[in-house]
Amino acid sequence: MNIALDLFDRLARADGRPTRARVRELQLEGANGELIDVAEGHDEAEAVSLADRCRPLLEPVPFSKWIDSGSAGVPFFTAEEVHDFVAELPTSSEPGSGQRWFEFTPLVDDTFVLTPNDADGRPRLEVLLPIPINASSTRLACLEQPVTPGDTRPVTLVAKPCELNSLRQLENMPYRGACERVQCTGGCQPLVKYLSDTNSYRLDGCEC
Repeated sequence: MNIALDLFDRLARADGRPTRARVRELQLEGANGELIDVAEGHDEAEAVSLADRCRPLLEPVPFSKWIDSGSAGVPFFTAEEVHDFVAELPTSSEPGSGQRWFEFTPLVDDTFVLTPNDADGRPRLEVLLPIPINASSTRLACLEQPVTPGDTRPVTLVAKPCELNSLRQLENMPYRGACERVQCTGGCQPLVKYLSDTNSYRLDGCEC
């Protein structure tokens, strides 16, 4: 579970920047209405401290600048840029693994921020890193850092050795998706699950 959006909102409120149009996974508690992270169980002071340590990664950057920056962070898009971005993605009638996805989250000023997420329930900070493939193509890698309550060390993000690209379809494979090497020195092994109810296979992850 990626908590980047919750931390992004805290910094946006503190800095007077546009926040999410709809706040999720937060509730008001206490006489003063302090914000509590329901999923993580962090109190407000701890969450603000974590957000401050992550500030360089969570301040939004225009997509047009971010895509060529080579820096990890949270890109923001206009509605037109979202449309153009999605239009360039490959389409398929077959569903992906459902284990990893990108989320466009609307802000109150009608722009959108892009963050990764997946079905893993571990709380962690996760942002995107643009990696140029050639003059016209860029791959988005995910950088993550597990979050431990009470930890005050500087936040450093690491790339996963292998990435699951649910948009690719490998020839002669009975599942949708592919494993791509990021920092793995060897090969990336697909973790495939057989679904007996549909007599099909699903790519659930990748292992270096």
